[in-house]
Amino acid sequence: MDHVLEDAMVRELQYSLQGSYITKVFSVYFGGGTPSLARPHLIQKVLRGIQDVCDLDEGAEVTLEVNPTPSQTNKLHHFKAAGINRVSIGVQSLDNDVLRHLNRDHSVSDAVACINVAQQLFTGRVSLDAIFGLPNQTLERWRQDVRTIVNLCKDHLSLYQLTLEPGTQLYHQVKSGEVKVPCVDQLADMYEASVQVLKDIGLGRYEVSNFASNYSTQSRHNKAYWQASQYLGVGPGAHTRIVPRDQNRENTESGVVSNKDIYNKEYWQASQHLDVGPRAHTRIVPSDNINMGCTESGNLRRKNTPNLDNSLTDIIREARVNACDPVSWLREVGRKGTGVRKVEQQTRLDVASEYLASGLRSTDGVTEARWSVFLPQHTLYDIFSDRAKWLQQEQLIILSPEGMKVSERGLNVLDSILPHLLSMLVEKTNN
Repeated sequence: MDHVLEDAMVRELQYSLQGSYITKVFSVYFGGGTPSLARPHLIQKVLRGIQDVCDLDEGAEVTLEVNPTPSQTNKLHHFKAAGINRVSIGVQSLDNDVLRHLNRDHSVSDAVACINVAQQLFTGRVSLDAIFGLPNQTLERWRQDVRTIVNLCKDHLSLYQLTLEPGTQLYHQVKSGEVKVPCVDQLADMYEASVQVLKDIGLGRYEVSNFASNYSTQSRHNKAYWQASQYLGVGPGAHTRIVPRDQNRENTESGVVSNKDIYNKEYWQASQHLDVGPRAHTRIVPSDNINMGCTESGNLRRKNTPNLDNSLTDIIREARVNACDPVSWLREVGRKGTGVRKVEQQTRLDVASEYLASGLRSTDGVTEARWSVFLPQHTLYDIFSDRAKWLQQEQLIILSPEGMKVSERGLNVLDSILPHLLSMLVEKTNN
């Protein structure tokens, strides 16, 4: 059965690549579920599949998510031989009581062993995951857990707040009051404490939940999401973002793709990134216009959105979702080459809103140069200089003609800031 799933992933991958402008891939991420349970042969197949239809950058970042069990630790050298050059290890905690609450199938000693082996094989390219907001987790206990984890590996750390999944044992225990988890204020204290602990140790925050010892240990793949770069995902539940175009359109000297001046080369020739595995994410530029938001004449369809400048309603991208069930996904790929089940058109305003929400998560923020690719009609300064003055006065955001970013203090309360900024964007485009 392994080879059937592997062949389907490669087929969907190549089908999507061949139907896009993508000529070079700069990062590949094997994630979603537990990809390290797969055979190392899958890695070889996927990388070879990319090279058969386009160029895989010589320095491409190829990441594998790993669950630190002994069986998976023992396979790490095989994965390296297959082409993996970076790993993200789901440590979660170095407290056995916490791991038991999470029903993890590894112990603290298993995690330590995995980290040690990974550092020998992938020097400078090991990322660890840690979770806060857990049952019976105190502020001091969390501080100590962070210190212990980072002292084992200082390359990269990703922080996650516990999400209670309906249907799980922990979900029912919390809902019934049998188990208590930290309140909202305690969660905020835990996050801010971890930021300070990591800063003291030497890991800088380059995104709300990601910390690195230096620029070279930052995740190239994750940064592509925040910068709204193109990325292609394959597998069950993969989410897609594509920019539709007509095969017959000619590129002008100015680098514009269509006769409607909808998009320039900066977007569709931007860095390309690949996700493999369940719930992977995709942004590609397809080479056909079948069901992709274009009319037969090659012009863009427009959303029927009142009170908006017509140019803002140009359909410049589509959101697609693959079948989530592996059996259904496999059947769809076998039938038509891709597992796409749902397609939603996105306007310039939709795409700009996504970039605003994701870009402000990083310390690089949202740049005017990148913003103008999506929404050239309105500069960031034009939109926010007056409307967001109070956020500037509170020293939560930093706005200049070059772009907008959130301050260190603002990153701590980003979820409270974003709704205001998104509302301001809509208000401006409605006027």
